[in-house]
Order: sequence, then C-alpha cells, then structure tokens
Amino acid sequence: MAKSSPSVVDAGSDRERDGGLQQCLLWCFGQKNRTSCDSPSLLKHSLRVAFALSVWLFGSAHGDPTSLVSRTFYVSGVECGSCVYLVEQAVREVPGVSRVSMVQSLENCVDVIFDPNIVSEHQIALALFTAPPLHGNPYRAVLRMRMPDCGRQEAKMTALFEQWKPWVELQVLDRIKGELAVHFLPLKTNTQKPGPQGWSVARFWESFKEGLPEGTVLEFLGTGTVGG
Repeated sequence: MAKSSPSVVDAGSDRERDGGLQQCLLWCFGQKNRTSCDSPSLLKHSLRVAFALSVWLFGSAHGDPTSLVSRTFYVSGVECGSCVYLVEQAVREVPGVSRVSMVQSLENCVDVIFDPNIVSEHQIALALFTAPPLHGNPYRAVLRMRMPDCGRQEAKMTALFEQWKPWVELQVLDRIKGELAVHFLPLKTNTQKPGPQGWSVARFWESFKEGLPEGTVLEFLGTGTVGG
C-alpha cells in the first residue's frame, strides 16, 4: 500500500473539501474541546457564522474553492474600532484577497481568505504594516501554527528560518504542544513581478516536508485550528 504524504492542514481548503453548510457551521462554533482565538461572545460567534457562510457561498459560486485558503493573523497595534476598519480595508485591497473579517478583542484576530497563487501571507502582513497607524504603532501581523512533535524537528525548522531571517522570525511558543509563531518583517516587493512574494506557508512546507514522518501535519491556530 502506498504511503500517504505529509500535508498542510488548511482551514479554507479543508472546510470546502468537506463541503456543505453544515461543516462550516460546525467549524465556526467548534466542539467543546476546540479552542478559539479569544473568549467566546455572542457578537464574535455571529461574525464567525457570517464568515463561515461567506467561505461556503463564495466557493460554491466560483467553482474552484480548493484554490483558496484561510488564515488567521494576530494583529498588534489595534486599539479602537477605527483601527479595525483600517486593518480590514488594508487587507481587502490586496490582490488575491477574497474575504476579510476582524473582531476587536484581546488578541485582535483578522480572518483572511485568499488565493495563495496570487498573494502570500507575507504580502498580507505587509499591507497591515504599511497601513497608516492611528495610535503611533504600526499594525504587525503574526501567524500562529502548531506541529505535534515539533521538538524532534526543531533543528531542521530553525535552519530553514535562519535562511529566511531577512523576512521572518520564528518564535517557539510551546515546545510540548508544538505551538509556533511567525513574525513578519518589512518586505520590499517587486511591483513588476506577478504572483506571491516573500515568505509563505507554501514555500515553508515545500522546503520542510521532505523526510518528515508519515502523517505529520501543520495546523493553524485561529480559524485554521484543527482538533482540540
């Protein structure tokens, strides 16, 4: 029997492959052991429902939802409702972005659906960083990931991120749980070059997955969280 290759667990494509409105709603509310990016509230759950519905409806209407991915960015520097508007507007104007939803909270998560063939996670983070800050501090985006048994692969991961030092910084949040954070640094893009630029999950996984044990997965905290 052929061995299955390691894969990236992706909230957008995984939900859409499962298909149907029911899966979106289940994902949105979560099961009792599933975590979210901040404490639950009626407003947040309502907005998550709307965001999940938009994923399902957008994918159904455009025929090829598997090309889209969903990421949760944790954004610092957001202090008011006007900041939320600026963050959403800055991301919405990025080519390749299809949906943006943000709720002001302790951790200020912004959920983004986009086409990774057009734009990278780094370019989305750059759009936030270059948005005019209302309170003096730029909006900095962080992507949080989880990889079980991360400790056994830490040397390999550290070596890879050393190569990308001008672009991103890797932070190990919890070695036991395998939780990591990617901090995006300022990026100089080539406006004449189409397609994704800078650091991306796709670039990372393509370089990292070779030689990993069967069944190794990369999860995303926030809308991309899989499991408890």
